[in-house]
Amino acid sequence: MTFMMTLQKSESDGNPKSSRTPCKAAAAPVGPDFGNPTTGVVGLHTKKTIKITAAVILLAALIGAGYFATSRITSQNSTGTADETPLQTAEATVGDLVLYANGTGTIIPAAESSFGFNASGQVSEIYVEIGDQVEAGQVLAQLDDTEARIQLAEAQAALNKLTSAAALATATQTLAEAQSDFDLAKETLAYLISPEVLYWEEKVAERAHILVEAQAAAQTDASEAAKQKVTEAETSLEYAQAELKYFQTVYDETYVIANFTQYRTMSFRGRTVSEVMQVEDEETGEMTDLIYPPTEGEIGMARADYELAKASIAEAQTYLNVLNGAEIPEGATGTNLVTYIETKHALETAERNLNATKLIAPISGTVTALEINVGDLANGSSAITIANLDQPYSLDAYLDAEDWGQVQVGYEVEVSFDIIPDQIFKGMVTSVYPTLDTTSANSALVHITARLDETIPYELPAGSAASVDVVGGRAEDAILVSVEALHEIGDGEYTLFVMENGKLRLRVVEVGLQDLTKAEIISGLDAGDIVTTGVVETK
Repeated sequence: MTFMMTLQKSESDGNPKSSRTPCKAAAAPVGPDFGNPTTGVVGLHTKKTIKITAAVILLAALIGAGYFATSRITSQNSTGTADETPLQTAEATVGDLVLYANGTGTIIPAAESSFGFNASGQVSEIYVEIGDQVEAGQVLAQLDDTEARIQLAEAQAALNKLTSAAALATATQTLAEAQSDFDLAKETLAYLISPEVLYWEEKVAERAHILVEAQAAAQTDASEAAKQKVTEAETSLEYAQAELKYFQTVYDETYVIANFTQYRTMSFRGRTVSEVMQVEDEETGEMTDLIYPPTEGEIGMARADYELAKASIAEAQTYLNVLNGAEIPEGATGTNLVTYIETKHALETAERNLNATKLIAPISGTVTALEINVGDLANGSSAITIANLDQPYSLDAYLDAEDWGQVQVGYEVEVSFDIIPDQIFKGMVTSVYPTLDTTSANSALVHITARLDETIPYELPAGSAASVDVVGGRAEDAILVSVEALHEIGDGEYTLFVMENGKLRLRVVEVGLQDLTKAEIISGLDAGDIVTTGVVETK
């Protein structure tokens, strides 16, 4: 609608009389009423006075070279008759406003995999064609596996030999022999240093290890329980050390005499008699018992034999356990165990080599490329491509760089496919690439991916073109005005002029979404209000 206003013009401006017919008599002109002149515009905060004054000046510029002498906007031409200047007006309406970032895209697979054989050889069988639906784990093609099967049979036979009943019997016998050697070595060492000393030597070593573990645990656990374990381990170790020291004294004072004094035997009247051998003391000249205690070398050799026997029995026991199906302990050693491990690894390698002669689908989907033929030599390059085109569909899309700020993950999208032009499907932005795509020869583009919300009743191929509109904002049942009615007074604050009872009044409004033609008014205006949008040009 158009509202006619009259302007008070200077008689000296020299403008000719307008030929436009006024809509109402000049005797009763109307003009903008800006409220109480002592308080400014009703409802405006004091701090906005300067901005509102600027808006008033803006209206003066909008109307022309006239001025506001009173609350009327009348004009006199050079002959003294009244003229009116028409203003364009529009009604505030209720409607929806949606901001879009427009782009184009194509359907992309939800998952895609290009792969080939992991072994070399001649292709003997191909079980699929382009377009076939396959499942993950399905065999798609086969290499000649004659040599791989021979290697697998040999490796299996070698492992079977190691785990046969005869091999188990041999391992059991080996363990028994190791046990016998251990018992003898322990008995020998115990005789040389005394059973009590050997016992407490082992207890000291055992409890020292327990203390080290408790101290390590206390480094990361400051609880009273952890501290108590350290204290208990220290006490236990001190006790073992005291016992060892005691029996070492007993060894020196009594054990050596009792066990290493030299005797000689004589036959007397048909009986064998033993007597202590004596020798003259070089210093005193007295006869003393002849004692030969074990030397350090003898004891050292006995200790070495004992440790070797302990290791041998541990290896024999571990090997027998493994043959019976137990897990191989970490750090386990032994010649037989090493042979077993190598044989088992050889079998596992042979199994992998045989499996590598099969081309197996890593994902479920549709065969979209087949680049091998029967008789070809496989060299590890890509042979088959599978694309998962399950719904809901995913899309790759590109938008103008100027829309960078209008797109975020989670934003709604509206998609229209070229082959289904009359239907719109909703979805959501799933990713926004952090850099602009500069592969286009003409401009940089925003690269996004999106996914439809639901399954659609159409089976579409990958690469199907689509229009993709990203919804940057949506206002429903909002009060809308033409953007031409708004006057920005700074920092996103706006005013506009509203017709009230034939007069213009200035209002500050809160603006929401805007596009090129419409703006959402959040507050300050009601539906049905008449606002000015500019001056009608006259000739």
